[in-house]
Amino acid sequence: MKTSLLSLLFGISILISCNKEDQECIEVQYDQLFKIEAGESYCFEDGNFIAIEALENGFCPCFAYCIWEGEMLMTYEGEFDGNQISGVLGSSPKTNNTLFENKYSVFFGEIVEKNDCTGSDPSPEIMHAYIEINR
Repeated sequence: MKTSLLSLLFGISILISCNKEDQECIEVQYDQLFKIEAGESYCFEDGNFIAIEALENGFCPCFAYCIWEGEMLMTYEGEFDGNQISGVLGSSPKTNNTLFENKYSVFFGEIVEKNDCTGSDPSPEIMHAYIEINR
């Protein structure tokens, strides 16, 4: 009985210690551009955070004729003002890029692809991008 109780308490302590504060989180500031990469989490001093799950190249492939240039798609999850959020934002200025009840706007800066756009790779993967989150 004593061993089972100790095992249970140990298991609970492991679960409690594995929360978002223990995950590596890059400190960033509102109203300033910061570099994002897929698989990274970014924290603000007020406790809000955003984790970038994926950066997808949704631009018009090179050497193609398109009526719209397309955009990068950022898949994310996080917590803002105590609320869990998740979704997909596009880098186009034509897209409504806001987080949590339109309180936070997202501006996309430079987007960097892993390779040059070529005939054999007309839609290269996104290596990283820069965003700014404004309140």
